[in-house]
Amino acid sequence: MPQKQFAFFASEVEEWIIFVFVIKKEIVTHLLKIIHQLMLNWRLIVIHMKVQMFI
Repeated sequence: MPQKQFAFFASEVEEWIIFVFVIKKEIVTHLLKIIHQLMLNWRLIVIHMKVQMFI
């Protein structure tokens, strides 16, 4: 593989890795937000159920 071609290939791979990493980070952040929301909602539901029991 010629040097120039290899350099091009390396930069392509690097860009792809960065792209995947960024996308992954976005997805993970999004999932964490969703999980956080679900946990908050779950807590509210539990509190609501307890209140219903007392009434």
